Amino acid sequence: MPMQSDGAATARIRQRLENPANRPELRKPQVAMRPRSNMDSKPNHRDGDVPESPTAPSAGAPASVPTPEPLTGSGLLKLFLVPGVIVATIVGAAMIVVVLFGAISNESQLSIDQLLAKIEASSGDRSAGGMVLLPREKELWQAALELSMRLKKKEAELTPKEVAHAADRLAKLLTTADGTRLGTERLSEGGRRRLHLLLRALAATEEPSAVPVILAYVDDGTAATRCEALIALGSLAQAEGIKKTVPRVVEAVNDEDELVRTVACVLLASLVDPENVEAVEALTAATHSDQREVSWNASLTLARLGSDGGKLVLLDLLSRDYWQKSVEVETGRDDGTVARYPMRPDVIERYLIAAIDAASNLDDEEVWERIRTLTEDSSSVVVDTAVKALAARTVSSLARANTIGV
Repeated sequence: MPMQSDGAATARIRQRLENPANRPELRKPQVAMRPRSNMDSKPNHRDGDVPESPTAPSAGAPASVPTPEPLTGSGLLKLFLVPGVIVATIVGAAMIVVVLFGAISNESQLSIDQLLAKIEASSGDRSAGGMVLLPREKELWQAALELSMRLKKKEAELTPKEVAHAADRLAKLLTTADGTRLGTERLSEGGRRRLHLLLRALAATEEPSAVPVILAYVDDGTAATRCEALIALGSLAQAEGIKKTVPRVVEAVNDEDELVRTVACVLLASLVDPENVEAVEALTAATHSDQREVSWNASLTLARLGSDGGKLVLLDLLSRDYWQKSVEVETGRDDGTVARYPMRPDVIERYLIAAIDAASNLDDEEVWERIRTLTEDSSSVVVDTAVKALAARTVSSLARANTIGV
């Protein structure tokens, strides 16, 4: 494609989009619960080579590009390439409870204080496997889930003082008498899931006191709990003291578990500054991972930090051909065989949008040329995202030129 100015490209494309005949109704990207994919497939780097050493951060993002939103579950889905297992962890708790225990009964009629009291009353009522016996377990699952959901809208029910008190009570449920984290290795799967809901509830308070309690679970012996703790820390991205967690989150980029590594890569986007050399080096190394979701998300986070250390991977992520021809999704069959199939169009659409959003933080002409290519994409949503990114860059360039002129 011949090079052209961002302003000219934007004007031409906007004229085409304003013609109703060329503009199908925009559809909202779907959240894809995709099966676990083939992690042995590494992105096809543009030149076939991977840099041998980490690349230093480039200049910061254009002034017109907003800073990343706090890393809530919603942010994870919208802005990063998140494996289906993590998506299910973030948004699937209600479904899990309903499938296991039936519809939630009358927990929504209880106050937050009553929900906490119900869980506190059962804190010593454990079976040998670390799980409260049925039917009591059903009630506690429902109480923990309802509590985590209600605390997300805590302002409607609680004063700031009451929120702080709720956080203290939750912290006690998640720690031993000497202040250390509970040993989840001995808990049943049900017991761990209930603990995960309590971690979510504590994070939803957004209290500074929640940070060290949740951080302790990043050292848990079970990967699922480490992953859940990192996601919970993402909900505390604006809390006082959250920056103290950065060294441990950087370490988690090298965790033995792939999902933990992926979430750690995502989380760093909202925790670190572009000048954090240790984080940039860890993320750049992660872009070389054979685990492709790790590589993808490390590249996106680097771009959001204004670093081109993941540029080769990012160029792939900005290519529809890459998603359609080089990426397969695989799922296991009942007979033990593996089925492989192309990625769904709606998932490709969502991933291209995430890549554009991250790439727009870089001042790299090769990256922007790839974004211009997406203004001719088959998806009107992708086209619209690319056009807006180019328009924002044009505005930013004009603003900088005016500043220099003054």
